Amino acid sequence: MQGYETISLFDKSEYIGTLFESTPGFRLHRLEILNWGTFDKRVWSFSPNGETALLTGDVGSGKSTLVDALITLLMSPRKVAYNKAADASARERSLTTYIKGYYGQKRSDEGVGRPESLRDVNHYTVLLAAFQDSGLKQFVTLVQFFWFRDTQMNPSRLYVVADRDLSIEKDFSKFDRDVRTLKKRLKQDENIQVFEDYTRYASFFCRKLGNMQEQALDLFQQTISMKKVELLTDFVRANMLEPPSTTDDVEKLIRHFHDLNTAHEAVIKAKNQIEHLVPLVENGERYELLEKTRWQFERALDALPSWFASQVLLILDDEIVRTEQALEIAVAKVKQADLELEKIEENIKSTQREIFKNGGDALEMLKQSVISAQKELEKIREKRTSYRINAEKLGLALPKTIAAFSKNMNTLPDTKLKESQKLELLSEKFTNAAVEEKNIELDLDAVSTELDSLKSRKSDIPRHKLQKESSCARHWGSLKTNCLLWER
Repeated sequence: MQGYETISLFDKSEYIGTLFESTPGFRLHRLEILNWGTFDKRVWSFSPNGETALLTGDVGSGKSTLVDALITLLMSPRKVAYNKAADASARERSLTTYIKGYYGQKRSDEGVGRPESLRDVNHYTVLLAAFQDSGLKQFVTLVQFFWFRDTQMNPSRLYVVADRDLSIEKDFSKFDRDVRTLKKRLKQDENIQVFEDYTRYASFFCRKLGNMQEQALDLFQQTISMKKVELLTDFVRANMLEPPSTTDDVEKLIRHFHDLNTAHEAVIKAKNQIEHLVPLVENGERYELLEKTRWQFERALDALPSWFASQVLLILDDEIVRTEQALEIAVAKVKQADLELEKIEENIKSTQREIFKNGGDALEMLKQSVISAQKELEKIREKRTSYRINAEKLGLALPKTIAAFSKNMNTLPDTKLKESQKLELLSEKFTNAAVEEKNIELDLDAVSTELDSLKSRKSDIPRHKLQKESSCARHWGSLKTNCLLWER
């Protein structure tokens, strides 16, 4: 058809390669299986390297087995439906049949069919899928490890998620069939997480692969092995669209509003109670601490007299021992000193006798002269000190020679005259200050008298005016009396 470019699904051209390399997100890089279905004894690998893959082959070649391995790694064990490509209702395949490797039925002598298996409970199975984001250059590897604890139980399972590219041959071998050793080795790697249940395992790898939803995994299981779609609308509604639940959600909101409001009020009430109780608890704890401290102090205070007495006793015992030792040493020294003093006194007496024999009187006179000279020298020093103090007051230097002393003597008259002038000036200032002080005292007395007068009368008229009015009243009374006498 003209105007359109036809691209084959199997075209390996540069354009197709570039398109695949630029596809964002995690894509299947490699799938490895060991002892899964009829893939027995060695590691089998399928490597799409992030590209779109199409599995084809004859009936029984293992297409569904590989698909079911990938579904097992991703889906919850409760939702896994094996061999959907053959028949959605088929139940001939299960996790146990895949792990033991059932491949057919062998009839017994009674004609009853019995399944044949490639492996027994002494083997283990490993499924591994490595996903790569080529843009971020990051790997996420999912692994499930299956083994039988004993012959009567279902297979046990170990879930592993790694942030790097793992492989069965390198990371899940050489552990001497001791699963505990394998677990310990895996947990020592900081890039590997080991889980015992699917819920935590699925939550972790969904978050790693870009927050995948459970509905996306369900859709993946529906479409990976699909052969035909009869009603596309029903399929989309059932598998790709969330069922509308607006009415139910509104009814639930209305139904639970009261409960939420009640819970909210209870929370607020509890919060207020806690806020009121916290200080009480804190005060209680503080009271207990203080009470304990007080009790300790009281016990310590009660024990103090005994403790001090014991300490004083120890100190006094040590002091007594030291004092007795010191006393013994002192007594010995006193005795020795007395002996030495007796010898010295005897030597002094002997020496004095020898001195008097050899002119000791003259020596005694010389000693007296020395004492007299020392007294005279002390008087001279006192006079020098007095002269220095007075010279400093007059601003004169301390003379060291007779010429300097004479110079100070010659300046004394001028200095005396200046001091007299200063004294007269100070005396005049003192007299003026005394007169001013007397005037201030008189004014103060007048003000005090006026204040006392104002306090003793109700009128605000000054006292001297009142005195004048009183004097005028007296003169007027006297004049009036004289006038009356004159009329008579």
